[in-house]
Amino acid sequence: MNKRTTGDKIADTLAAATLAVCLLAIAFGAGRAEAAEANTGTVNLAATLKNAPAFQKVSWVVVRGRDTVKTSHAHSLSLDLVPGNYEARLECNGNNRSRSFTVSVGSNNSFVLACD
Repeated sequence: MNKRTTGDKIADTLAAATLAVCLLAIAFGAGRAEAAEANTGTVNLAATLKNAPAFQKVSWVVVRGRDTVKTSHAHSLSLDLVPGNYEARLECNGNNRSRSFTVSVGSNNSFVLACD
């Protein structure tokens, strides 16, 4: 039987709180950007590791059709995109994840992809 120590419980609680704060920060930043670009939509991407923000170098590639729209090595990012169909690809710790999504004018989409 695997017993969890108090330290493990505290670490898990802090990780969950940190993830919540990061997602809120992304959402508030996206609201400001959305007002500036009325003909776009916003997508917020976050990479996690053990249910907490990855806080490490990852590789994001956002594509529309065959065109690369954005690349980044940050664990989270917020993008204003013109309406259309996109795919976000994440490489982290040797794992590859992807998520397709559609952007419409004024939309605000948030996606969390796990590195593990």
